[in-house]
This record gives sequence, C-alpha cells and structure tokens, in this order.
Amino acid sequence: MMELYSLAFVLFLLAALAIYYLVGRVSERYQWVVLLIVSLTYYCINGADNILFIVCTAFVTWGSGICFAKINEQYQIAKS
Repeated sequence: MMELYSLAFVLFLLAALAIYYLVGRVSERYQWVVLLIVSLTYYCINGADNILFIVCTAFVTWGSGICFAKINEQYQIAKS
C-alpha cells in the first residue's frame, strides 16, 4: 500500500507529472488520458477492491458529458 507521505508516493507523483507534461507538449488533447491511467494505476496499487466501481463511474461520467454536449448543441440550434 502506498501512503500519501511515503517516498514511493512522491516518486509516483513525480513520474505522473512528468508524463502528464510530456504528453502536453505533444498534444494537450490526451492529457486527460494520462490522468485517468495514473489514477487507475494508483487505485490498483492501493487495492483493486473497488476498481470496477471506479471504471464504471468513469464511463458513466464520460457518457454523461457526451449526452450533455449533444443536448446543449440541440438547444443552441433550436435557440437560433
């Protein structure tokens, strides 16, 4: 288990930040993917008991965002 005040966590966080900013230099569009992968990795390291819940929550949130974007687009079309 990786505690928040351990050296392993600090090294993990530094590696995650480095990857995040390196991907940002190439394409900012995929930085969210890095955050998702890093978060899932952290939760897997600390106990994969709830990983299914976390993955399902991520997909529901993603799908909801897409639905809200479509609703907003339809609203903007109807408004004009």
